Amino acid sequence: MSDPSTVDRRDNLVIRVWRSFARGPLVPRSETEQRRTVLDTLILHIHPPTVPASTIRLTHTWGLGGMGLVLFVVLALTGLLLSLVYRPDPGLAYRSVLTIRQDVPLGGLIRGVHHWSANLMVVVVLLHMIRVFLTG
Repeated sequence: MSDPSTVDRRDNLVIRVWRSFARGPLVPRSETEQRRTVLDTLILHIHPPTVPASTIRLTHTWGLGGMGLVLFVVLALTGLLLSLVYRPDPGLAYRSVLTIRQDVPLGGLIRGVHHWSANLMVVVVLLHMIRVFLTG
């Protein structure tokens, strides 16, 4: 039989961990409580109530979140430009890529920037997730 104080400590730990990243009940009982919990959690992620100054030093964050955001914007813009010419039809896809590379002004550059920003974004987001996991 387990010691009641051990079970109580474990329950308190679960509640403390839950409260560290979410407001509201541990198990929402109604749909309204569930919506409020999701919204509060999202708001806390976007804008936490307090942020210690030591956690936003460049030597601590390496600017990986900002780099990920910049790469996402570059991907969105170049993807939008490429989508104006690219045709995803099986018979026309290769021809549209050739058109982008040869006939569209700066098409090869836009395609290259899109390609490299996608690859860099995978690396940056992976590094960002590792950094967040290790530094909490």
